[in-house]
Amino acid sequence: MRRKGKAVRPRPGRKQRRATPGSFKKGADPRRHVFTKQDCGLGWWIANILHPELRDWLRMRLFCYYSSRRASHGSQEDRHCATAGAV
Repeated sequence: MRRKGKAVRPRPGRKQRRATPGSFKKGADPRRHVFTKQDCGLGWWIANILHPELRDWLRMRLFCYYSSRRASHGSQEDRHCATAGAV
């Protein structure tokens, strides 16, 4: 039974452990896998085939990704051209 007026303390959670030197071993590790362009393309087609309800969402996500990349890349080119023309 709780007492009125007394605050309830949250239960202490488990603290996150620090990394040890054994955590970072050299060599092959499946968690460090980097997908190739072929892997990504295959995953795109499989997702489109198996989940037709997600096609519009996937297309919009890809469009937003590339348009933001193009916008930031274009602004860098403009700055580079402006400084090159001043020299």
